[in-house]
Amino acid sequence: MNLYEILKKLNIEFNEIEHEPVFAVKQAQTVKEKIEGIGCKNLFLTDKKGKYVLV
Repeated sequence: MNLYEILKKLNIEFNEIEHEPVFAVKQAQTVKEKIEGIGCKNLFLTDKKGKYVLV
């Protein structure tokens, strides 16, 4: 099961915003301008087994 399937199964609404990779807060400002709300710093990763990890 992928992330989109999990969100749909749990009836969690979401919007996907595609953007270039960012590696610093200053770069992230361009992404922040595309979305509503406040910004936060996190990483959503998967390990080699496909387990999701939010850092």
